[in-house]
Amino acid sequence: MHGNERNNQPVNHPIERDDFDDVSRIEDKGCRAFSWRTRGTDRRPPRGRGEGRGGRDRMHEEHQQKKDRDSASSGDAIQHRRDVISQVRKLTYRQLVELKCKDASDIVMFLASEETNFASLLQAIPSDNMMRVILHLLTKACGTNSIRTLLFEVLRTVEQSKFLQGTVTNALTSLAEDTSSDRARDDKEFLKNLLVLLQQLSVSFPHSVVMILGLKDVLKFTIMELEDTYDVDASIVDDEIRELMTALDGLKGSMFTKIHSEREKRNNFVQVGEEPPDDFRDLSVCPTDEDIKPGTRTPFLREIKAKGGYKDLNQYLDIHFRLLREDFICPLREGIAVYLQPQPVYPRQKNKDITVYNGVRIVKTVCSRRALLHRLEFDVGELKHVRWENTKRLIYGSLVCLSNDNFNTFLFATVSERDSKLLRKGIIDVSFEHDLPQGLDDVSFVMVETTAFFEAYRHVLKCLQQIHKGQLPFQRYIITCNNNLLPPKYLRSQRSVQFDLRPLVDDAFVIRDDDTHGQQVANYNFSPKSRRAKNVGILDLKNWPTPELLHLNQSQYMALQAALTHEFVVAQGPPGTGKTYVGLKIVKALLHNISVWNSGENSPMLIVCYTNHALDQFLEGIANFFTGNMIRVGSRSQSEIISKYTLKEKRQEFRKSSFRSREMGRVRYEYTKRLKQLQFEMECQSAPFESCEREILNENTLKPYMGNFVNQLVNHELEQKPVIVKQQSMMLKWLGLDQMVGEAQASVAKEVDIDDQSDSEQHEDHDFIAVQEQAEILQQQRQLDDYGDDDDDNEDLHLTKTIVRQVPQERKHYIVVDVSNTDSVPHDNAQLTEQFQLQKKARKRMKRKLVKQLRESERMSAQEMRSIENIWTLPMPQRYKLYKAWIYAFRQHIQQELAAKETIYGRFVNLLKEIDIQEDKKVLERATVIGMTTTGAAKYQRVLSEIGPKIVIVEEAAEVLEGHVIATLGQGCQHLILIGDHKQLRPNPNVYRLAKDYSLDLSLFERMVNNGVPCNTLEIQHRMRPEISSLMTHIYPNLKDGNSVKLYPSVMGVSKNLFFITHSHLEKHDREMVSHSNEFEAKYIVELCSYMLKQGYDKSQITILTTYSGQLLTLKKLMPKHIFEGVRVTVVDNFQGEENDIILLSLVRSNDENIVGFLKIENRICVALSRAKHGLFVIGNFDLLSQNSKLWKDLVKDRRINDEIGPALKLVCQNHPNDAGILATKPEDFAKSPEGGCMKACQFRLECGHNCTLHCHPYDPQHETYQCKKQCTKLICALDHRCTRLCFEKCGKCTVKVEKIIPGCQHKQMVECYLDPEEMSCTQSCTGVLSCGHTCGALCGSPHQCTAQLKIHKGHIPEDLLERQCVVECEATLTCGHECWGNCNIRHQGKLHKSCSQKCNKILVCGHECTNTCSNCPPCEKACENQCTHRVWKCPKKCGDVCEPCMASCAWICEHHQCTKKCSEPCNRDPCNYPCEKRLPCGHQCIGMCGEPCPKACRVCNQELVSKALVLSGKETKKDARFVKLENCGHVFEVSYLDQWMKTESHTDDKVLSLKACPSCDTVIRQNMRYGKLIKEQLQNIEDVKRHILKSQNSIKQLQFEVRFSIQVHKEHREKKEMYLRGYNESVAGLTTILNQLEFLMKIENLINQFSLVTAMKTSLKSKVAVYLADLEQFRQWILNKKTYALSEQEIADAQRELERYTAALGMIKIEETLLDRNIKLDSLLEVRFQRVLQYVDDTHPFTPQRYQFVKAVVEKIKKLTPNSMKEIIDAERVSILKVADLSVGHWFKCKNGHIYSIGERVEGVKARCPECCKTQDRRSHRLMVDSALAPELDGARHATSSKPE
Repeated sequence: MHGNERNNQPVNHPIERDDFDDVSRIEDKGCRAFSWRTRGTDRRPPRGRGEGRGGRDRMHEEHQQKKDRDSASSGDAIQHRRDVISQVRKLTYRQLVELKCKDASDIVMFLASEETNFASLLQAIPSDNMMRVILHLLTKACGTNSIRTLLFEVLRTVEQSKFLQGTVTNALTSLAEDTSSDRARDDKEFLKNLLVLLQQLSVSFPHSVVMILGLKDVLKFTIMELEDTYDVDASIVDDEIRELMTALDGLKGSMFTKIHSEREKRNNFVQVGEEPPDDFRDLSVCPTDEDIKPGTRTPFLREIKAKGGYKDLNQYLDIHFRLLREDFICPLREGIAVYLQPQPVYPRQKNKDITVYNGVRIVKTVCSRRALLHRLEFDVGELKHVRWENTKRLIYGSLVCLSNDNFNTFLFATVSERDSKLLRKGIIDVSFEHDLPQGLDDVSFVMVETTAFFEAYRHVLKCLQQIHKGQLPFQRYIITCNNNLLPPKYLRSQRSVQFDLRPLVDDAFVIRDDDTHGQQVANYNFSPKSRRAKNVGILDLKNWPTPELLHLNQSQYMALQAALTHEFVVAQGPPGTGKTYVGLKIVKALLHNISVWNSGENSPMLIVCYTNHALDQFLEGIANFFTGNMIRVGSRSQSEIISKYTLKEKRQEFRKSSFRSREMGRVRYEYTKRLKQLQFEMECQSAPFESCEREILNENTLKPYMGNFVNQLVNHELEQKPVIVKQQSMMLKWLGLDQMVGEAQASVAKEVDIDDQSDSEQHEDHDFIAVQEQAEILQQQRQLDDYGDDDDDNEDLHLTKTIVRQVPQERKHYIVVDVSNTDSVPHDNAQLTEQFQLQKKARKRMKRKLVKQLRESERMSAQEMRSIENIWTLPMPQRYKLYKAWIYAFRQHIQQELAAKETIYGRFVNLLKEIDIQEDKKVLERATVIGMTTTGAAKYQRVLSEIGPKIVIVEEAAEVLEGHVIATLGQGCQHLILIGDHKQLRPNPNVYRLAKDYSLDLSLFERMVNNGVPCNTLEIQHRMRPEISSLMTHIYPNLKDGNSVKLYPSVMGVSKNLFFITHSHLEKHDREMVSHSNEFEAKYIVELCSYMLKQGYDKSQITILTTYSGQLLTLKKLMPKHIFEGVRVTVVDNFQGEENDIILLSLVRSNDENIVGFLKIENRICVALSRAKHGLFVIGNFDLLSQNSKLWKDLVKDRRINDEIGPALKLVCQNHPNDAGILATKPEDFAKSPEGGCMKACQFRLECGHNCTLHCHPYDPQHETYQCKKQCTKLICALDHRCTRLCFEKCGKCTVKVEKIIPGCQHKQMVECYLDPEEMSCTQSCTGVLSCGHTCGALCGSPHQCTAQLKIHKGHIPEDLLERQCVVECEATLTCGHECWGNCNIRHQGKLHKSCSQKCNKILVCGHECTNTCSNCPPCEKACENQCTHRVWKCPKKCGDVCEPCMASCAWICEHHQCTKKCSEPCNRDPCNYPCEKRLPCGHQCIGMCGEPCPKACRVCNQELVSKALVLSGKETKKDARFVKLENCGHVFEVSYLDQWMKTESHTDDKVLSLKACPSCDTVIRQNMRYGKLIKEQLQNIEDVKRHILKSQNSIKQLQFEVRFSIQVHKEHREKKEMYLRGYNESVAGLTTILNQLEFLMKIENLINQFSLVTAMKTSLKSKVAVYLADLEQFRQWILNKKTYALSEQEIADAQRELERYTAALGMIKIEETLLDRNIKLDSLLEVRFQRVLQYVDDTHPFTPQRYQFVKAVVEKIKKLTPNSMKEIIDAERVSILKVADLSVGHWFKCKNGHIYSIGERVEGVKARCPECCKTQDRRSHRLMVDSALAPELDGARHATSSKPE
């Protein structure tokens, strides 16, 4: 870097206190009284000119105080950081040298990181060379412009260290000692770096001037020595060093001189001339007391020059700055002035400038990611009528002002978080502009609000202040209004620049990323006609291609030429002329020729729009032809296309990429972690702080603050009742809450519940169409897509979850009555709980009364408290005063603890903001196109200034305030293109007076037009039919119609395509919304809309516009959702730039005061009347409008001539056009056309023979959708019964009841006619006797079932109990879906089932169907169907065997791509998307794709076949479609359809395949060139599965050892030994079966032993134990008798449930014994539940998981009574099951390393592991661990077997 660059860089961007609004709060905290906040300029030193109005005369006195404050507040954080990193290794010299090559912002973040321990390094620098490197790094860091707060932290570390006073000073003193030429160059750089750093420190830390002056003296002396030592020619001290020294010398003096002169100038100011009283750069952006207080001087304002230039840049910026600042301050000042007027003069509800809120309190600090917020509560008693979802009150960014002394002093804040639900409760979160002093928690404020979006003003005003001489581009046009346009600088610097304009000829051309763009252009097959546009001399306009070739008309052509050849472009596009179309052409041409204007460092193109909607529309157009790196900055996008281009998405991609520097990630992580930890601590502390204002706190919480009163409170009950049964909070009784409950209940009947009314209104809103309210639009427009909690790193998310989970749980420890939720009372207050079981209205009344008591009660003074003898004798009002005194002391204590943490938190928030901005800069500087709203561009101005976009395009530029446009222009901008129309919507200032008297509504676009800057106006409109466009000729005399608009069809059902309906019905005024509505117009418009829909128009073809937002709500309430959903209803301003076929416009204004408001503004009229294409119907009071507007007068006059205006719109029946028609004068007249036609009957003969019963209707003329509602007359059965349904319904089966005889039992039964007796089940009771001796308990038509229960007395067990079995078939449905075919056992009826022997029919991973028995899927035995192009025969192996891979080279090759892999490997090339150039035998071109087998069908010769393929692909309308042929089945599909099909994963569970199948015939796709990569990848995975299965055979020896060992240990398991010897030892499946059964047997035997050890003394319990032992033995026998190939899923599940049942039964035996021994009685409810548990463990029904959970819940209830009886219930063990590898779908998974493994069926109790990487998964819940994922490419499964998708 050259010396002059080092000099200019930091001086141009000094770190000043106004750059650190939030940081300066930390510096000045506590140093001023409450009134300090009214003097914004006192706290903000100007930019390099001193400390503003406050001056620096207190600088020396405050220096030591500031040091003390730092050590007490933010210094704590610094010290903590130093303590934490005391053990961190210091930076090395090599690290610092490497850092010199880094970006300035990276240097800042590196030095600011805790890990680098920069502060420790500065205390002891080991060498002079390291000192010089550090000095170089600091100087370079000063050049950053986007991360200033973090730089401030680094410089403060330097300022507080010994670096300058020690190390640097020593180096200076010894500088003249070494005069060797080798060191001269280094010494010169050292001096320059030091001077630049001292300048920066002087501006940033004025209090350090003493230290700086001392060092400056040493520096002066050193320079003098060096000048004496060296010769003049060889001197180190050059002119640049002298200039820097002179600047440093004059810095302090110039500051104080300027401050003094400005102060004198302001004091003696008389507004006579043009000179401002002060420098606008020194003004506070935030309002001050001089701005707000009545009686202060009039603000200095000057009018924007509509014509002519400005004196200089400062005058221009000064005018715009002051007007913009006044635009948001004026409503606040004037509103407060009106508020302060005497009450009789001031009807406060009519104050239009501000909204007033009373009873405002600061209740809590809220830790937000964006800022340190404060929660306010305000009185909503008078705001019940406010619809917070729709109102513009308190929306994001609105400025509020709080005062508690009638606005002598005040606090300013902006709304940060808005929740309509909280607003109904009077809660809002704000961000204060200054630090708050302590002691405000008990203060009640009045708050006033202005709807000005302060955040937008803040960013724009700061940008204007930061523009200095030479930094604003295009000053020759903007300032001096020179109309001689030059080419862009990037064209002037090159000779004969040529553009390739072929993409403008071939619209299908898509521009790719930069790295592939050149190759793409070379390979793209441009059309022959585009050759003329290949090399166009861009400045040689005569040799340009013709307009027709570029698809432009002449005016569009000229606009394009001007846009590409001029550096300052103004392009006007009247409605419908295609200005967005031309704008996209300009962007496409520039992006394709990006090498011309972006040849050096990357400089993106910046697109700026006023609204998010306009931004989305323009970027969508760019996305159609550009696939490069485009980023959208704004609020959340509503466009699905643009959502992937948002900054938030790109930010996440950046974090995962290698472009994110380590320093950035480390610093962000450090600060985020600290912030989250601090947030958790503060939330825990501040929760009680907030609650004590609304809730009743218990005496334990307030005990430290109650003094001796606590003993009186808690001992009162002991005095009244010596014996206390259960202690409860005495605070409840003392505050009289029990009495308040009764009063609330008694007054319910007399009270009207306003909350219920509002709830019902909100419910009704759901029945009507959704309209986008103005408040919603403003909220979206104001909020940028900012950082949130979802942007935090994963390591910190648990802290957020902890806050959310733990903080609310702490409430129960300090709250005794939750007033906010009066029905939520702690359970330990049982008596109060019963009292609070009130009606809903009573609870609400009680809540309001409590809130009123808490808010209105004053705090008792200390003197009053000292006079109290007994708090129980105090009157209730005095009790609440005393309670408020305790609360005050409690809050004071918490506030003191929070104060220091709030300071640190605010500091970390500000630092993180800058890190986030820097991260965004890194993301944005890699973009090619950046899209922003004007607000976003202002916020990111510092980033944009460093990125330096060379091209800026402003869409709808005529709507944007000039200051906003200027704020988007960086110094590096070389090309500005303004697209808009100043005759449509203009900028909309808040203050009308500023627009009228000072021309604030004059846009830069319009001002340039007024000053003769060349403007290209588009002249041919392609939107409006000629009748409608004729309205525009009054505004655009030269506007012409395109040919297409002359072919539009006439609007159906009316006599005119354009009509004005005039009336005189009066409007209504909505005071809340400050808007108007007209009920007559609303009803008429809604009826007209309904009429249009009946003509056959789609809802999307109709738009209802209105000029006032109040009319929007009126329309909504008249439009039911089921009729009108899909019709867009919005205000005119939000429909700018859009169009529709039919526009219905309501003008609203009609009054006796002869006022039309903004309807007389020509621009608004232009927008409202130019949105329609086919039909425009306007309703309004045109007599009133004509009297107030010349334009309306002319329009009405023309309409009268053309008979297009009148009190009635003529409706014409389409079916009877010759009839007289209907004159619709009022909404009720549309009832004369009930179906959109006339009153005649339709009488159309339907296919059913009936006539249409509707009136004449134009829709559905052939009655294809008409449903005949007459009774059906068809005979539907042999008994000639008629159909009972309506005619349009499909005739069903005959349901007439008739008597029929059941053949099997001969019983008679009344059944429906259609039922066949042979298939019926008799519903009478069965009387048969079963083999067990019991009577069948089932119905006659059902299978026999024994339902008898055996009773065992005195412990006697029948000897034949184990032999007797019920032989009735079970027939229950198993988990596999088949029916159970086993018998019903006496003691296990329905609980244990036989293994299913049905055919499996599951789909295997290979795609074939399993032919084995259910739940057993071995390797497939069918022939393998895999083949490739190198083999003419199929694979000879079985499907379950591993195929031999083909090692030949892949045959997939075309002229564009070639695969270099082996035939059996996944291809490494993408499908070719070029069309096949081959010719078919018929001579026509192939319809296939390049490199693929040609489909045999011809587009010309086989049209029917091609059409069928299109229909099959759902692409009927695609005329130039290309096709792909599937070799396996021969079907042909459209290529894009099949591409999507192959990429889409299967989402079905019933029929899934491992490989994709033909969409038409389900043939598995095993061979296809185009999809070879996908197919081969899946085949490769399937081969891995086969290898896995074969590999598992090696585990047989290990399993054999385990079986032999288990049998040897448990010798009683002889049956299992027999199984082992009979052949089960030869397979994995057989050995696994034995081990599983042995595991169950051991668990059963363990239970038998535990039951046997129970020493129950009660006879009833002994008998129970005997029954359970018998059942367990039978269960054991059931396991022993299992000699099948494998335990089925059903058998395992049944056995597991039975183990749980007996484990629970064992626990209940012990519980019963304990209850009997201790004579413990359970309460009635618990006794009922306990008996149900006993029933669950004893009856014959399955022990389901629901029952098991119920048992556990009941045991928890009695745990305190019988704690030792819990173990058996809680610790119920699960049997570990080994599962044989299954080849069915849903069994195979892929771990994070790509390994394939199986976890089998859902078997609980086993940890599944990936064989390669041993990553465990919890099989109990059957969910995979985070490092394993289901492998759907193997089997098509969406989730694991037996699990459910979450």
